[in-house]
Amino acid sequence: EITPPTETPAPPYIPIPEYYDSGESDVVREVPASSVPSVDDLVEDPNLIASPARDDDKQSKDDLEKAYDDLYEEDRVQRHVGYYFGPIFSIAIPDDGAVRVPRNPPAKGHFDSDVGYLIGFQFGKDFGGSRFEAEYNYLNFDGSGILGKFENSSHNLLLRLLLEYEMGELIDFRTGLGMGVAFPNFDHDRGYSGTGFAYDFVLGLGYKVTENLSLQLDYRYFLTAAGDEFDRIKSHMILVGANLDL
Repeated sequence: EITPPTETPAPPYIPIPEYYDSGESDVVREVPASSVPSVDDLVEDPNLIASPARDDDKQSKDDLEKAYDDLYEEDRVQRHVGYYFGPIFSIAIPDDGAVRVPRNPPAKGHFDSDVGYLIGFQFGKDFGGSRFEAEYNYLNFDGSGILGKFENSSHNLLLRLLLEYEMGELIDFRTGLGMGVAFPNFDHDRGYSGTGFAYDFVLGLGYKVTENLSLQLDYRYFLTAAGDEFDRIKSHMILVGANLDL
């Protein structure tokens, strides 16, 4: 018996895709170089020499530092330039003195001075590094001698020039000279009074407490002129004061 040959199946049909000719097959499109990412844009070359900072970069850095300074500037106490007013108080350590005793012939009645005090107020203007101020003060101290007790006082009007040196943000060293007129009075069994020249020398420190308030601690040496019936007043003083900026 003869077996008929087995038919070989036909291969599957695969359609061939159609080719669409736009007519621009010969045109080559160029891609802009700026749109193509580069590895150099992602990784910094360690061998690359940094270009010098531009002026606008330096200006931006300066503006940023200034902004930080302005931000924290509010916490700093600002120095004031202008007018001020305030009270003063001082411990006075006067030298011994004397008055003329009406005798024949005239003689001096010496007395030992006790520790006294000075109170007053001052008005001035700060120019930044220097000050000019006017002051009224009242000095009072007692004394004792062979003639008995003395009650001594002096009303004083002074103009003063001070020079200041900054020792820090809040502390100033100060020195100056004051000149004016004094009205001394010595009371014993009778009154001895007059009018004369007065002046003082100042060394001290100023401290800024707040923006509008400052304190001062001064050493002063105060002198008046002598009169026909009394010796001059000479006194060492340790003075404290408070100035309010106007």
